[in-house]
Amino acid sequence: LAEWVDEYGVVFRDPEAIFDAPPLLDAPPKGPFIFGVDVGKLHDFTVLYCIDVSTMRVVYRDRFNHLNYPDQADRIANAFHTIKPLYIHMDGTGVGEAMVDMLIERHCHVSNFKFGLESKQALVGTLIRAVDGKLIHAQPDDGVLRTEMKSFEGKLIQGPGGTRVAYEAAAGGHDDTVMALA
Repeated sequence: LAEWVDEYGVVFRDPEAIFDAPPLLDAPPKGPFIFGVDVGKLHDFTVLYCIDVSTMRVVYRDRFNHLNYPDQADRIANAFHTIKPLYIHMDGTGVGEAMVDMLIERHCHVSNFKFGLESKQALVGTLIRAVDGKLIHAQPDDGVLRTEMKSFEGKLIQGPGGTRVAYEAAAGGHDDTVMALA
């Protein structure tokens, strides 16, 4: 499983290395595509990332808040039907459960991920390996993702199963883009 890098809880060793994707006009995406979505509403943002699986490059992104959930579902579904990804990978717990239902009603294919401490640890661990191995590529102008990756933290927590790492945004920050990318 993944773990944080240093005593301060920093998760990504060299996040700058992934901001190397060529401009979309220079290298048009070919697909297939997968969407990653993290749902928010007021304080948090809803974030959508589209990855070209053939190149592991972010080819589309959208970030918004202060929209009601049906309007969010419409916005995500419109992107889905325009880009035509294989599926949407998203948290299907909490408010995500209702969003999954709304997206299915809008004829979207959804991979319903059940968020919990262990599943989030595995999901973030996969992203850590992709970032460390420079296997994923983001657009250089994605300053929000860059900021969130630099402040994303791992914290040791004690539980009945032993010590685990809980991942989250630094105090007062956001992790919406990181979780959508994961």
